[in-house]
This record gives sequence, C-alpha cells and structure tokens, in this order.
Amino acid sequence: MAKWSRILLTVMALLDAVCLGDALNSISLAYLYRQTPLLFSIPHSIHIVFVLSLAVSAYGLAMTRKWALWLSYAQFPARAIHLSLSFGWLTLAAKFLGHEAYHPLMFVAIGLEFVRLATTIIVHRKMKIHPG
Repeated sequence: MAKWSRILLTVMALLDAVCLGDALNSISLAYLYRQTPLLFSIPHSIHIVFVLSLAVSAYGLAMTRKWALWLSYAQFPARAIHLSLSFGWLTLAAKFLGHEAYHPLMFVAIGLEFVRLATTIIVHRKMKIHPG
C-alpha cells in the first residue's frame, strides 16, 4: 500500500477517535441531565451501536484493515442523520468567530464529510494488502 494511503487511513482513524470522544461526551451529558428516556429505547440503542462502531472503525483504520473501510461506508448515513461528523469540531470555532459563523462552518464540515467519503472510495480501490 502506498505511503499516502496509510497516512490517509491514520488521519481517518484519528477523526473517528475525535468523533467517538464527542459522541461519548454527548451521551454522558444526556444521561447525566436525564434528557433521554430509557437506555434501551430503539433510537438510543442504534446511536450507541453507531458510537461503538466508531471505536471499531478507528482501530481498523489505524491497522489499515479493509473491513474498516466497509464499516466507514456503513457509518456514512448515520453520520448524516446524527450529524456526528468527522469534521464537526470545526463548528467550535464559531465560539471565537461569532454565532453567525456557525452555519457556514457546518456546511464546510458536511462538505468535508463528502470529501472523506470520496477519499475512502479512492483508498479502498487502491488497497491491495490486508484484505481482512
């Protein structure tokens, strides 16, 4: 595998780890302040499975495993629905730039998520080692 592919997979793994930390923080805050009903409600259970899949994909991408790319494909709709974006941390800059910067930064984060999907496809097509 080309060196740039490994670097991209490592960056994607780090982004998944950041997204995982953000998702765990939001889940813990929601339960701390009792903003969610039961732990075992279907939407919350699906969200928890998604969060766990972030940990698995971060590990798999760091280890350059092809199955982790398939998991990234499966996560894409959930990222869009929950807005658990890899680049969602960019919206934190709105605190410093002013409230009016939030929406443009969110559009940038969504656009970068599509760039990540395209990059995943390119890396996946070029991947020749670590089939499992």
